Amino acid sequence: ALELVSPLEGEREPIEIGPLLEEVGRTLEPAAGEHDIDIRIEPGTARTCKVTAVHYKLRQALFNLGDNAIDAMAESGGSLILAAEAGPETVTVTVRDTGPGIPESEVDRLFQPFETTKENGTGLGLPLVRKIIEAHGGNVEAESSPDQGLTVIVTLPRDGREGECDSSCDDASAG
Repeated sequence: ALELVSPLEGEREPIEIGPLLEEVGRTLEPAAGEHDIDIRIEPGTARTCKVTAVHYKLRQALFNLGDNAIDAMAESGGSLILAAEAGPETVTVTVRDTGPGIPESEVDRLFQPFETTKENGTGLGLPLVRKIIEAHGGNVEAESSPDQGLTVIVTLPRDGREGECDSSCDDASAG
């Protein structure tokens, strides 16, 4: 719970989105394998785009989202998709599962402290995710409806230095 107070201890550095998603996916593989869940990494136009972040904190936030998705699909199996797209000034990372989803009325409460649907949950995982993302200048929201899975959308500012993205990333942001 102390991390809710100081979410960004550590050094900020430019982090490439594609390799970060692959790293998070590898970390989630053992748990996913236990529950017949396949993980798909789709870095899209943001593969080489960079965000300025504390690496382990951003990895922790994305891991928490993926871990929650695996928990949601533990009974049914399914797919966990870690995807990204580049915008002119932002990178959008989506963590999507094909699980049971949640009622629309509960989506807004997902990131509130001590709200949990897990039997042994503390209700602090998703508020911590929000705190980490907001401390990086980004925002996080979720979309769901029953039987459609849950999609969490994380939007982060792109690293402002020139030449940080390759041409495919720049092409994506030119329009």
